Amino acid sequence: MAGFVIALSVLGLILLIGPISFFVFSWIKRLQSKTLKMMQSELEGEEIYNLRGCNFFGLLSSGAGQLRGNGLLALTSGGLRFRMLLPPRRLDIPLEAIEEISYPKWFLGKTKTKELLRVDFKDEKGNRDAAAWLISDPQGWGEAVKALREDRRP
Repeated sequence: MAGFVIALSVLGLILLIGPISFFVFSWIKRLQSKTLKMMQSELEGEEIYNLRGCNFFGLLSSGAGQLRGNGLLALTSGGLRFRMLLPPRRLDIPLEAIEEISYPKWFLGKTKTKELLRVDFKDEKGNRDAAAWLISDPQGWGEAVKALREDRRP
């Protein structure tokens, strides 16, 4: 009898998790689509070389306590443009502000055991800062940024 109750409890839990998971994934897809449309509108007039979903590891200046989050990263003729989905956050790094590109596996004490795209740059006040993203082909992104900084097409 106890085995039957456990089996029914597990089945009930599975039936509950399924619709909740579907709702959450659908909501995230809509949020991504909305962010993509907003970003494309904001970037009108800039040439977009690459635009991908990514996982933001944060800003060096904000410290290790900040939340990591999913978003969209674009490489444009004007620089790197990032929009985080939740909480809504934006980061724009002009090409001329970028000082160094590297590919660490750790940033601010966080890792996914894969190479990250780390961008060291000067902020609008002239202070040195860095940001990092988990993104497919970080080396390709880095090479494309370097090409644009050297006035070459990526």
